[in-house]
Amino acid sequence: MDGGLKSYLENRRTVINKALDRCLYKSTKYPQVIHEAMRYVVLSGGKRLRPVLVLAAGENVAGVRIPAGMRDSLLMAAAAMEMIHASSLVHDDLPVMDDDDYRRGALSCHKKYNEAIAVIAGDALIMRAFEIAAGTGDCRVIKEIADAAGTRGMIGGQVVDIEPFSRKSKRKEIIKRLDYVHSCKTAALIRVSLRLGAIIAGAKDNQIRAMDRYGKAIGLAFQITDDILDNGADRGINYPGVYGLEASRKKTKKLINEALKSLEMFGKRADILRELAKYIEKRQS
Repeated sequence: MDGGLKSYLENRRTVINKALDRCLYKSTKYPQVIHEAMRYVVLSGGKRLRPVLVLAAGENVAGVRIPAGMRDSLLMAAAAMEMIHASSLVHDDLPVMDDDDYRRGALSCHKKYNEAIAVIAGDALIMRAFEIAAGTGDCRVIKEIADAAGTRGMIGGQVVDIEPFSRKSKRKEIIKRLDYVHSCKTAALIRVSLRLGAIIAGAKDNQIRAMDRYGKAIGLAFQITDDILDNGADRGINYPGVYGLEASRKKTKKLINEALKSLEMFGKRADILRELAKYIEKRQS
């Protein structure tokens, strides 16, 4: 990873973690168990990719020296996005879904507590996310998150991903399903993170569209790279399984080039976003 990008990510993650700590209720607040579970899920680590993208998009549009009020709104949107993402991980790990006992080397929420608390913690994180997002004072932020996380986005992708599907289906049907799941389950939250940052920073319509194209491209590339890293794992239909490893890598490279092209209007100000795109293509974890 480029040294400048590494430093940027470390700095922004520190800022985001502090914001998340402030936005989550303390574990001593009654009823303690739910607030403890929410904090356990959100503060147990993670790349913080989605909240970082909120800040990066805002800085790309407005510049690094952002007014305090705008910075607060960006951090609220960033925290909300991480809570939405965390809620999906809690639900994904449940026995009725992926049935994973561990997440990031630690016990999954339903193993640390129990299945009922895990379900409620995931739901509570969604509610808290919208409460925090409302603090931006911009109803567009709430609408954007709801759309990306709902049945036209993340939830829709999750539903299609768990639906019974035969590996013997026609190739055209397999590809259609694969593209839908990848575009919605993962890419939708990445895409909206960039849109939120741009909107809060006062971007023009053409700038928002550029961020949207960038987000769509890196979001899909991120998931394909995940599939490549997980190659051989029994996780259902994935890109290497359908296209093969080499074709999947070529698809990722094409998407990253599309992402870089979408940033041309921003000049050097978008260098961090360019480095992020290149990192997504080459990441090893």
